[in-house]
Amino acid sequence: MLNTADQPNPTLQQDNNTILSVSNLSVSFPSEEADVFAVNHLSFSLKKGEVLGLVGESGCGKTTLGRII
Repeated sequence: MLNTADQPNPTLQQDNNTILSVSNLSVSFPSEEADVFAVNHLSFSLKKGEVLGLVGESGCGKTTLGRII
């Protein structure tokens, strides 16, 4: 479940060089007990010429974020 509406919306600085802006992104998957968040409250912006690297433990949401974007 993709959910960005229920959370506060932080303001990210944007200008003409911003090529990607993500604001307060949350992605959850249903389970028997409760929703499990793969990504929770993620915000960032990427400007032209910048490089973004995702690093983290197995199962922390890197692939989920890449697929959503």
